[in-house]
Amino acid sequence: MPGIRIGASGFINAAEWTQRRLEAFAVAQPAGNRLMKAHAMIRDVNERRIILRANDERALYCVTEAIWTVLEQYIVARALGAPGRVLHPIQFSKLEMMLSGADTEDEDKNPLARNTQFELYAGATLIMGDVRTRLAEPDLRADYLGREISIAAKRVRSAKQLTKRAKDAVDQITDSGLPGIAALNVDLLLRKTGAGDLDTEQLAERLAAIKEVDKLLSKHEEVLGSLIFARDAVWKFSGDKPSVALASWHRFAVYPRTPEEKERGEEFWRKARERIDARMDNL
Repeated sequence: MPGIRIGASGFINAAEWTQRRLEAFAVAQPAGNRLMKAHAMIRDVNERRIILRANDERALYCVTEAIWTVLEQYIVARALGAPGRVLHPIQFSKLEMMLSGADTEDEDKNPLARNTQFELYAGATLIMGDVRTRLAEPDLRADYLGREISIAAKRVRSAKQLTKRAKDAVDQITDSGLPGIAALNVDLLLRKTGAGDLDTEQLAERLAAIKEVDKLLSKHEEVLGSLIFARDAVWKFSGDKPSVALASWHRFAVYPRTPEEKERGEEFWRKARERIDARMDNL
């Protein structure tokens, strides 16, 4: 689980860079969009117009959501490449959708904006691993071991949804006509937004439900593997200013039918993971 160490000014700079990059690609940024409001909130914290306290869990939650909004949209914008190339209309619509939605997840009556952000973020993460990826049905397409595969990206909004969303991913992969991978966002199984420690020692226990998902997915021949995304954030109040420790976690698993598939698949994701971690360390 790679840690992310960026100060408040770093997130402010990342938000401003993301806004400039989206503008360079002519992506519409309506006034009061989610990135703009996240940028303003982090700036207010940095300039002490908002004072964070250990017992104010709502404020910590709101600021944490703003930080993840900036970070994930920054990574999405980086994956667009240098300005000058023409974006596909699907990219325009998805980037504009990504900017919408409520400030926090618990206020979001419609999850489409955050679902779209996860699709784009999953694709951007793979691009950081030098995995050729593009937007296409069911959600993404990628080059994997010399062939094109489908990727069904699903955000899990409650523990009860986990199995259902995994089954939905299988259905989408099957309908695509291509073998594929299920990409699942399981933040709810890992997320922590209050004061305390990043409980990495209990990671396996906290994500035990993923083992059941592996069993379900691996039964389907058309499902080649899974990508599991999660994140964690814990605030500290021991110094002069509050600080936040962030962790972005992803797990790649292959469901091989032969020893050769296992070896080749694990090597593919090992190399991709190394490149992703190195680039996350140098954001």
